[in-house]
Amino acid sequence: MEMDTLNFQGASYQETNNNNTDLENLNLDDCDFALLSDICPEKSYDFVNLESNVEYILEHVTDSFFRECFSFDKVLVRCLLMDLHRRTFYPYYDPYENIKGSLSFDMSVLATLSYLVKGDLSMLDQLPEFDGYTRETIARSIVKTCEIFVHFLTPDYITFPSSMDEQHVNKVEFLGKFGVPGVVGVLDCYYIPLQNVPEDEMKMYLHRNIRVPTVAVQLICDQNYRILDINSRFSGRTHGSYIWRHSHINSIMKHSQKRNPKTWLIADRGYHLTSGLINPYRNSTDPLQSSFNVALNEIQKVNLKTFEILRSRFRCLNTVLPFEHCQASNVITTCATLHNYLLAKLQTIDDDLLYQLPKVNILPNAHQEDAFSETAVQNREFIKGFMFNNSMQVLYQMRKNSNISFVSSKDDIGSMV
Repeated sequence: MEMDTLNFQGASYQETNNNNTDLENLNLDDCDFALLSDICPEKSYDFVNLESNVEYILEHVTDSFFRECFSFDKVLVRCLLMDLHRRTFYPYYDPYENIKGSLSFDMSVLATLSYLVKGDLSMLDQLPEFDGYTRETIARSIVKTCEIFVHFLTPDYITFPSSMDEQHVNKVEFLGKFGVPGVVGVLDCYYIPLQNVPEDEMKMYLHRNIRVPTVAVQLICDQNYRILDINSRFSGRTHGSYIWRHSHINSIMKHSQKRNPKTWLIADRGYHLTSGLINPYRNSTDPLQSSFNVALNEIQKVNLKTFEILRSRFRCLNTVLPFEHCQASNVITTCATLHNYLLAKLQTIDDDLLYQLPKVNILPNAHQEDAFSETAVQNREFIKGFMFNNSMQVLYQMRKNSNISFVSSKDDIGSMV
């Protein structure tokens, strides 16, 4: 059997014109093949021999320590490396091979995973395969690896629903879970501390409340805690409403409303009410408006919980990121990408994270309403009327007490969207 073998630092691919692969030389257990096929169900892909140190770690390190160090199962790490090799050009070119003393690509991915999930490199000290590499070398590898993740993996795993069919799916699920029509996602903005900020730019990064340099992170998610978009390009002094106005998702929503006006995102009172961004009443004056605010606050908790899950999975987001803004942005986006990657591979979220309700500060009533758009006011009134006509106040309380849906069937849901 004729076979072309492409050898390079980090992996070796074996290809054949008949799509037959000789697996005799691969150091993989048969059970791993079965598990790998379950996690990576693509019809055509190549199994790879990883770099020798990585293969040794996968074969000899205990499962419990491996998960403690990387928070990924061994099979899932192998699947991740396979996806990266298939998407990039590393079979032909490895930028790490010409740098003396640098980590191979596969070792860099392991080091990056350990840093992201632990927030430091302490666990790598217990692996002899990382001996001889300085912290500076590993840090440089992490920066490059995160950039690779963003360029090659993020476009496939962080996607905003732009078509009517994709948005309809989200609308149905939000309606069935919270009883609010037309919702395709939830938006909020968070701030993560940043260390390497130039002195002459410090004022741009100082958060107005905590007075430390931060990077602003706009996060949009769906009802299943999947991240639809993440934007960390702005400094910490920037207000979330400004980031939203200059976001490409804002343009997508405006275009979507031309096709279907009953399409919007949910945000808190820190944002201005617009036709595509619905927030609670600033000064609720009757029970219907109060019920409307309660429903939107419940939806907003989905975004808060998504960010809490993200920070719990990737503890580097709980630390001061020791990078420049551009590098820190790639680190944050990589965490979001891996979060969606885990969801795509059907990795369950820990129950203590899923049912842990984040603390929400209830803002007092404002002196006047945020009414800058007549269409936006009409959209909010439409949602409130929909809730009243469908007895949403009673059904919402029933759902909280018995965890039942607002509607009984998908046909009922489809008729309301």
